Amino acid sequence: TRAGAIHAVPFDQDSLRVSGDPIVLVDGVEQQWDNGGSAWAASGTGTLVYLPGGLWTTERAIVRVSRQGVVEPLDVEPGAYVHAAISPDGKRLAVTEFESGRANVRIHDLSRGVDTAVPLDAVNAYPVWSPDGSEILFVTARKGPWDIYRYPIDGSSKPEVFLEGSPDQIPLAWSPDGRFVLWEENYVGVGSMDLQGDRTPTILLPEDSEGVSISLDSRWIAFGTSVSGQQEVLVRSFPDGTRSYQVSIDGGGYPLWSRDGRELLYRRGEAVLAVSIRVVGDELVAERPRELFHGDFVEPERHHWSYDPTTDELIMIRRGEHEISRDRFVVVLDWPAELAGRAE
Repeated sequence: TRAGAIHAVPFDQDSLRVSGDPIVLVDGVEQQWDNGGSAWAASGTGTLVYLPGGLWTTERAIVRVSRQGVVEPLDVEPGAYVHAAISPDGKRLAVTEFESGRANVRIHDLSRGVDTAVPLDAVNAYPVWSPDGSEILFVTARKGPWDIYRYPIDGSSKPEVFLEGSPDQIPLAWSPDGRFVLWEENYVGVGSMDLQGDRTPTILLPEDSEGVSISLDSRWIAFGTSVSGQQEVLVRSFPDGTRSYQVSIDGGGYPLWSRDGRELLYRRGEAVLAVSIRVVGDELVAERPRELFHGDFVEPERHHWSYDPTTDELIMIRRGEHEISRDRFVVVLDWPAELAGRAE
């Protein structure tokens, strides 16, 4: 796939070389903006199946959502947003927007309506706020693999390297006490760095984790994991990791802590759920989860939603009006004949 189309190119199996020019076999195939992946498969018996869409540029809206599911549009121009994070003081948004075939990070001042792009000529994405809101961490493909850079939002200095060298690293969370930074380590685990220690990167969670959130007292981390066979939300003591508790029931992921630390919100498909949590001594006690609301919001992937502690509301991305629904596949019969016709 390239630019939302499946291409075919002649290939010599003896020399293991491409022996001609590519041609388009099928257009309008969904393709992810960040890694180029798309959902399609072709069989040797002539059947091709794919998820329709394209390399999307739909206009999505960033909105505030109350705990009752009431939606309030933010004063932000619609765009192809793939991420939005509210600053700790609720005054700014850090967003990732896909435009003209690439992604970039910009800071939007909600009171003044002014946008400031991260001044780095590369593919940039997934910003994470520092606890005091003075800077962000973001991922960049400036050198090829995803590396983590840091940038002061007042523009007093240029973006600089925070962490690089591993195949891919994507920032996930910065602890409220400012001590720890967590990141996704090559898509198969979560790395951690103690900024008050020797700053040696370590592996905090060896398993793939769907979203990570650190409690306000920086004593617990919540994350989604499918180690048990179904993705569930777990809470683990931090940073020692000696105690672990499952808080979701029947699936869940991408948790966020509430502003008082007594509740954990998480996603399950289009539903937003909440579970009350209390700490007794060194142990964590979770109540039965309850559903807050359903909504036509972008399904989470790392940072598709965030929590505004100043208003007790969620910042979410609403699907575009003409965004392709992921509820059907297209089946093509006898794709070799189709290819032959296009080749002629």
